[in-house]
Order: sequence, then C-alpha cells, then structure tokens
Amino acid sequence: MNRQNEPTAELKETSTDAPSNVEKEVEPSVLNHSNTNTYVLETGVTLNSARAIKNAIPEVIYNTLNPFFNAKDLQRLTGVVFRAKTSKLHIESYSDAFTDALLDVIRRYKEGTISNLDGYLYATIKRLSRRLFLAS
Repeated sequence: MNRQNEPTAELKETSTDAPSNVEKEVEPSVLNHSNTNTYVLETGVTLNSARAIKNAIPEVIYNTLNPFFNAKDLQRLTGVVFRAKTSKLHIESYSDAFTDALLDVIRRYKEGTISNLDGYLYATIKRLSRRLFLAS
C-alpha cells in the first residue's frame, strides 16, 4: 500500500503573524489582587519605608502611628480609619480627638487588652466619628 496521500505527523501548522521565538508581553494589571480579596491600586511607589507613604496619608495619622508600625501596617491601618470614619468629617479638623483615640487603641493593643487591632480600631473610630458628627 502506498501512503503518500496521507498527512504525516511531521507537518505542523505555522502562523505567519508573529515569529515563534518572540516572547509575548504581558500587560501589567492595574489592580494588585491578593489572596485576602483586598484590592490596592498600584501607584508604582514601593512601600519600603514609612517615608514613602508620608504624603499619601493625613499627617495626623502618620505622626501618631509612625513610631509604632512599619509602612505596610501604616497603610493597612489608615485604610481601616478611612473606612470607619464618616465621609462628612475631616480628620485634620478634629486632629486632637483622632490622635487621642489612636493612641488609646495602640496602648490597649500593646498591653494585650485587645487581640484584634483592626476590629477594635474600626469600632473606636466609628464611635468617635459618630460622636463628633452629632456634636457638630
């Protein structure tokens, strides 16, 4: 039997659009998706030190939390504060009240009175912002 008309395994389909030895460029994602389902917008600034985010967060929060936490924790705790406060209040307007609340939370956390820093900070700032909003 003559098998000249049957296709052989040696024939391969080739694409003439792009050479096969060129690597495909992957477009970087705008959002950094982590396993904890929190999405952080990548700004191109590496958070190696607390000084890198000094201009990104309010001065009140930075000056209060900087001696106790590194840059990653500063960013996380600032997010907790912004989620907890009402949008009608400006942190800079009530800097003394926010500083006192933050220092009280840190003191209790360092003493071991509270175990979940994020939850306690959220509840404290939520209560404080509600009290300040109703008083004004």
